[in-house]
Amino acid sequence: MDPKEIVKSLQETVEKTLPEAVNVVVTEKMKSLTDDMEAKHKDIQKQLEDISKAQKFGEETSKKDLHQKTSMFFKALVKKDFGAMQKAAFLNEATDSEGGYMVPNEFAREVIKVANNVGFIRKYARIIPMSTDKKDITKLISGVTVYWTAEGVAYTGSKPAFGTIQLICNKLTALVSGTNELIDDNQTDEEIFNLVRDLIGEAMAEFEDNQSLNGNGTSPNFPGILHTSSSVPTKAFGTGRTKMENVTYKDLVDIKNTIPKKYLKNNRNKIAWAMSQEMYSAIEALSDTQGRPLIKQSIRSDAEEETLFSYPIEIVGSFPNTNSANQVVLAFGNFQYYLLGDRKEITFEMGYATGGFETDVQSLKANERIAGKIAFTDAFVVGKTAAS
Repeated sequence: MDPKEIVKSLQETVEKTLPEAVNVVVTEKMKSLTDDMEAKHKDIQKQLEDISKAQKFGEETSKKDLHQKTSMFFKALVKKDFGAMQKAAFLNEATDSEGGYMVPNEFAREVIKVANNVGFIRKYARIIPMSTDKKDITKLISGVTVYWTAEGVAYTGSKPAFGTIQLICNKLTALVSGTNELIDDNQTDEEIFNLVRDLIGEAMAEFEDNQSLNGNGTSPNFPGILHTSSSVPTKAFGTGRTKMENVTYKDLVDIKNTIPKKYLKNNRNKIAWAMSQEMYSAIEALSDTQGRPLIKQSIRSDAEEETLFSYPIEIVGSFPNTNSANQVVLAFGNFQYYLLGDRKEITFEMGYATGGFETDVQSLKANERIAGKIAFTDAFVVGKTAAS
């Protein structure tokens, strides 16, 4: 309520209940309190306006500042101007003798954001923060069994069975190279920032996708969902359908229905199809029994996406695309049951790779420590072309 309205209401009450002399004293006191309330009210309104302005313009200003600082950092490295690097005041903890002049933490977070947006597995997997190189994750193997029991007869006991998954982190690295002239002279701050950020983020995401799908499970490789050693269930097209373009509506229905329904009820936004561009093109030509296209357009998180049987389709660059008999061509499942362990966020170092010194080509080295593992193999199914 407005302070003036509060005072008016109180004054009316006072006039009805107190003598005139007392009324004057109370009125003066209320005026003093009202003035104080109005001043505080105006101060709060000003603070809210200031906060609103900061929210409106803060993001743009901070991004501009980050672009400038990161660009300054790369240029200082090219010129070996370590004094300029120190003046930027955004170095992470590192040992100089190890080449540990680090870019801003904010830049690392932007790289991770790119990896999350571009990559397939980071979008769907369950991310497990890790404080050490090894972490044991408990999983439920089986539940409680229910029995018929006659009157007066003892209950039959049962208990859940639990198992353990161990995540073991290994170091993942990326190397981005550029000439001194490119970094030092020819681009704006924002261009340098975006170029390096996107190159590293996309490379990291592509590598993680490839490992989570195709890794053979021998350290340091992840166990890949598509690799035979992972024992993920497979479902082949019908006999004679040995190529991607031979796929039918029924083949896709059969592949989808291989997944136990319990995995299709939990965390629906983690369920997806993964495939190559070639497989997508083959499915795009298909219709259901009513003549309607199988691939449909839908909206999720304010973005348009393609779906198959109401589940999103992800075209993954590292997905196999060999178009012949008995070949892996797609996967379907609840990808929250793929665990991605994060031990160390991405950090960076700068230097010359082999041959770079002679040609003025410097390299930015990025590294992180990560782990990957399948929690439940039956949460996924791998679709294959027919063997014959």
